[in-house]
Amino acid sequence: SYSEDAITINNPNDYDLTDFQVKVYLGSPIEITIKDENGNPVPFCYKQPNGECGTNPTSTIWIKVPFIPANGQTTLEIKKGTNSAVNG
Repeated sequence: SYSEDAITINNPNDYDLTDFQVKVYLGSPIEITIKDENGNPVPFCYKQPNGECGTNPTSTIWIKVPFIPANGQTTLEIKKGTNSAVNG
């Protein structure tokens, strides 16, 4: 689920997920930074019109979630105003 300041990613599997890619629709193209529960930066990119992953803001992002526990969830902090997206 997504709100303007956080996103919660659920893992219904009985095994941990590491560096798991998650697609998120933001609703509008905005510049953001994403951090994990410990304040560490989380890599993400904006899905470009050609299907590539880049730093130009669009309304859809791919997040590389560092860790989601088995049968659990991870919450990531989203801050507007600074673009920390990565290429590829």
